[in-house]
Amino acid sequence: MDSKVFLDANFLLDFLLKRKGYDIAFQLLSLAQKRKIKAFTNPSIIQTISFYLQKNFDPTISKVLLLELLKILTIVETDQETILNALNSPIKDIEDAIHYYTVLKHQLDYLITNDIDFLKLDSSLISIKTPTDFLKLFQD
Repeated sequence: MDSKVFLDANFLLDFLLKRKGYDIAFQLLSLAQKRKIKAFTNPSIIQTISFYLQKNFDPTISKVLLLELLKILTIVETDQETILNALNSPIKDIEDAIHYYTVLKHQLDYLITNDIDFLKLDSSLISIKTPTDFLKLFQD
């Protein structure tokens, strides 16, 4: 299985801050580290998680954590066309819409999130899964 997965901020924060969901996040990121899946995110998610990292760690540790994370993640860009598509979409949460259309643009297979509202956007165009549900698919 060579799935391309987009990782949302809440998922990455569960891992980096060792919150509830850390173990599942660790398993999924281990798959990316072993190159069994390809993991992606975008700059706005890196900005979001860096904000929370710096609330919990000093800047040096925050940078080290991000640098380690970027060894296994690929950053995909979100261009103006993608943002316009998001803003013109029926999706109410602008940030979620931008991520949704970023995933579409880059033809990624899954969007991994723990955001309950984001999960409701699951469609025939994008498969949006919790980390647990994705791991179940991967193990089947």
